[in-house]
Amino acid sequence: MKNRKIRITVLLIAGVAIAAAFGLYVAHAREKSHDEPPVISCSTDKIEASINVTDEELLQGVTAYDSEDGDVTSSIVIESISQFVEKNTRIVTYAAFDSKNHVSKATRTLVYTDYTPPRFELTGSLIFRSGMNVNVLKYVKANDCIDGDISYRVKVTLMSNSGSLAVAGTHDVRFKVTNSAGDTAYLDTTVDIYNDVSTVGKYRAEIQLKQYILYIPVGGRVDAKSFLRGVSYGNESMPISEYGVYNVHASSDVDTKTPGYYLITYTTTTPDDMYSGMAKLVVVVYDPEE
Repeated sequence: MKNRKIRITVLLIAGVAIAAAFGLYVAHAREKSHDEPPVISCSTDKIEASINVTDEELLQGVTAYDSEDGDVTSSIVIESISQFVEKNTRIVTYAAFDSKNHVSKATRTLVYTDYTPPRFELTGSLIFRSGMNVNVLKYVKANDCIDGDISYRVKVTLMSNSGSLAVAGTHDVRFKVTNSAGDTAYLDTTVDIYNDVSTVGKYRAEIQLKQYILYIPVGGRVDAKSFLRGVSYGNESMPISEYGVYNVHASSDVDTKTPGYYLITYTTTTPDDMYSGMAKLVVVVYDPEE
């Protein structure tokens, strides 16, 4: 009888120990499950949208579920949008939170349907009087479809071995600008530095153009004389209709079949043979498919 009581007591103790161990296991498993972050699900791996896409649109089709809190879709935020990883393509990173601040992340691809690279604008010919204070960026601006005006990001590099830009002559330069998405645009052209009196002994005349840079797709057409606005010299300033289109000569190296950077150079000498002038229109021929 005594041995039987001992066996029963041992069994009871063992049962209690097993029950306690199982309870601890269940509690640990439950606690561990509560440490798991939410699970983010995306209805598609890729979203195609305009550059003006809103956060609300980027969040469409993205949900989050937590084992303890349930649906936590309302906690999802757009953590970041990467720079371009390939043409027109960026990566959107989403983050979701539960009540214990556990965080999970997920990504999907964003493809812009209407993106265009940054473009340069010129407000005047890149022709300057010689001196130590030549500001070649004076007439150079840049605009981007994502960031807007990014003129402050434009940088210039002297490409030729023609010495300082303070020295009279024609200098090869490269302008460069990069937007916030990491896309870089270049403009290779020339900057002309002149002395007070031209090399042919005449005073300077100024040829005004309607614009100083032109972007055209491969196969486009260019009417050089159509960009003339007027001519100024001495105390005279005339619209081109009064000065005469025939008094301005236009020479061009533009090849509209080949992408690249080209120039249309305009020159004139006034009827009294005292003034001469030059202006340049930069032509960028681009391939819309690239």
